[in-house]
Amino acid sequence: MMNEVGFIDTECTGTNHYTTAPTTAGATFRATKGDGNVKQRHWENVYTTKDVSKVGWYQQEPAISLSLLQKIGSTPKDVFIDVGCGTSTLTDALIESGYQDITLLDISPSALNIVKKRLGATADLPVYCVEDVCHFSTKKLFDVWHDRAVFHFLQKEEEQQEYLQTLHRSLSPDGYALIGTFAVDGPQSCSNLPVRQYNEERMKNLVQERFDILEVIEETHITPSGSEQRYCFFILKSIHPKE
Repeated sequence: MMNEVGFIDTECTGTNHYTTAPTTAGATFRATKGDGNVKQRHWENVYTTKDVSKVGWYQQEPAISLSLLQKIGSTPKDVFIDVGCGTSTLTDALIESGYQDITLLDISPSALNIVKKRLGATADLPVYCVEDVCHFSTKKLFDVWHDRAVFHFLQKEEEQQEYLQTLHRSLSPDGYALIGTFAVDGPQSCSNLPVRQYNEERMKNLVQERFDILEVIEETHITPSGSEQRYCFFILKSIHPKE
């Protein structure tokens, strides 16, 4: 609730003596007032203060993403973008497979710097973009739009539609969008932020005028701490008006 109204770094500092009934207790919360860059400040805090190999969404191997690329018949010639890439190792796997045209988009410059350092000699191959995807603009048309991290954080319909508009104008006519979200039986929050949960029906209600859903793949992600997170991955293709 605090995050939704613009506060960041919310923390419960403990209980206090205030009570409204024998079964309730008061609690004190501390938070920082956000500004226009609330999202960026939140994720900068994550990537500058946490061990990225221990965050809940971490994957040592991006197995599900690679299997989706195989499903759509992606090749190293494809123009590829990873939206909300964070510090994902998917880029490493793509470079190893021979992909040459890779764009990495994330709101956190620190996340992208971690990727650059990790890539070492191949760090100059990807294009790095620090931006909110809802405001992202490019002249490129992508053959593959990959997002395992952003869409389920969009709470407002306005944000969801801005995202879909950006996706629709950025995807090549024969391109595919691979979008991973938390499933309806998955987490209700991530990184102390609320998330939207999706199944095929919910996604179809949002995208039906712009995209066809070609396939839905359910996955159980095991976090570094050993807990399970249920995901839904959607393979989308743009709907173009018939001439």
